[in-house]
Amino acid sequence: MKTKRVLVVDDDVAFSIMLTRMVQRGGCDVVAVADTRAALEQVRGRGIGLALIDVALGRENGWETLRLVRQESDVPVIMMTGGDISSETVTDARLLGATGVIGKPVDSGQLYDLLRELFCR
Repeated sequence: MKTKRVLVVDDDVAFSIMLTRMVQRGGCDVVAVADTRAALEQVRGRGIGLALIDVALGRENGWETLRLVRQESDVPVIMMTGGDISSETVTDARLLGATGVIGKPVDSGQLYDLLRELFCR
């Protein structure tokens, strides 16, 4: 069974706290960070089972964060976006190595389904 530790990468503190609580209610441990550097530190040997990465990380680019995470780890990554989720966005995410894309604000039912799917296969 995969480790049930989820990495949340988002620079919006209020959203990060809300998402952390949702993930914990889903039965997982959470590590929340606000930037690429901290995200990379966490995926290096920290037992992360899933990473949720915001597409817009303040001055950083979440797509670049995904690319760098892929160089370090094969952990499943779900990109989060407050924008429209077009088929182009999903295709781009998959080409860069993400498992999928979810919208912000995150729907709790969708999140819990995702956690069950990834951790209970």
